[in-house]
Amino acid sequence: MLLSITTSLVLLTQWQLPYHAVSGGYASTWEHCQCSWVAWMAWSDCDSSCFGRRQRERQVHIYFNTGCVEFSDCASSDLAYSYSGCNEVCHNGGSSTGSRCNCVAGFYGNCCNYQINCGHPGTLDNGQVTGSLYTYGASVGYSCNTHYTLVDGTQTRTCQLTGVWSGTLPRCAFSNTCSSNPCANGGTCTNGVEMFTCNCLPGWSGLTCAEDIQPPVITGCDFDISANATTPLHFVNWTAPTFSDPMGNEIHRSTNYPSPEYDFPWGDFVIQYTGVKAANGMTAECTIQVDIRPTPCEDMPVPENGVVVCNGWRTDFGRYCRVVCHIGYSLPISVNPDQWYVCGASGTWAPGSWSSLTCRSYALTHSNATSVSNCTDTEFLTSTKSTFITNLNKSPFNEVCNDYSDLCNTNNVMVMC
Repeated sequence: MLLSITTSLVLLTQWQLPYHAVSGGYASTWEHCQCSWVAWMAWSDCDSSCFGRRQRERQVHIYFNTGCVEFSDCASSDLAYSYSGCNEVCHNGGSSTGSRCNCVAGFYGNCCNYQINCGHPGTLDNGQVTGSLYTYGASVGYSCNTHYTLVDGTQTRTCQLTGVWSGTLPRCAFSNTCSSNPCANGGTCTNGVEMFTCNCLPGWSGLTCAEDIQPPVITGCDFDISANATTPLHFVNWTAPTFSDPMGNEIHRSTNYPSPEYDFPWGDFVIQYTGVKAANGMTAECTIQVDIRPTPCEDMPVPENGVVVCNGWRTDFGRYCRVVCHIGYSLPISVNPDQWYVCGASGTWAPGSWSSLTCRSYALTHSNATSVSNCTDTEFLTSTKSTFITNLNKSPFNEVCNDYSDLCNTNNVMVMC
């Protein structure tokens, strides 16, 4: 009997355990086992949304002959798989390098499928934001309602590559600040951002022109008075000033001379009027300088070959002089060399006769007479001045030294040649 041997077709997959080791590629028993490939299965899903990898696999047919039971009897397992790249697409204008995407500005991610977004730029109180795109390169603008002004920020902002808006968020500040009429007393208002400026009329100051800075106004402040008097008292009258306030406030007046007339002695005096405004304490003053002097004296004549020596201080209140002859000359015997010549308030000299005041070489010499060499001899001039001060202190007129001790010295002695 003939035996027929029927071969069985076996479908083997690569995950069946190998019967024996097989090197890469086809097994040496490929022909013996009558191996053949089955068509490739479908590709698997891509393992990445961008530049990913996918695979497919296939099986092998094997006729069951002696020793042909495993996949490895036909081929190594690597031949059961095929791989390929997938999703090799760069979105939004990106360019491929073969393994990754170079994205254009504003996009990022493996496939450039993400867009830079700066988020909402912020809102304004009393204002608006224009622009609805917040992605890279988009700009938004800010504006304020009527009577408000944009401050402390940037009017236009742009979304940057960093995902942050350029500039800073502004705010809307109130700028119709004069609407409440804040300036008082006729001041004019100028609008500012969250502030106002008042331009005040004269006499007013402060933020709202409410501060009274107007001092009292003086009318009729008289001129200074100077007079020469032949008597110790001299009558003076003047016009008293008036004080007023443009704002109508009360003014308190005071003075050191209640009556606008007075008998002044020789000397210097100040008539003072003061006005004080009760509303703000500000003052105004009117001062009148009064100078009463004795009638001025004319200069004594200087005798030939002699000098006249006088006080050079407070001459407006009196002149006290002596005559001194040069060396080799003297006054006539009839003239007392110690004679004082005095001119007081009357403006006249006593004694008043000067005809005998001559220095003559032939005249009899007074034993106690003072003499000088000449007006260019410094030593003799200094000695003459010193002698004059000594004699004046011993004279009946020494009050001119006692009352003015700081002035009664040789520096203030006049020598007229």
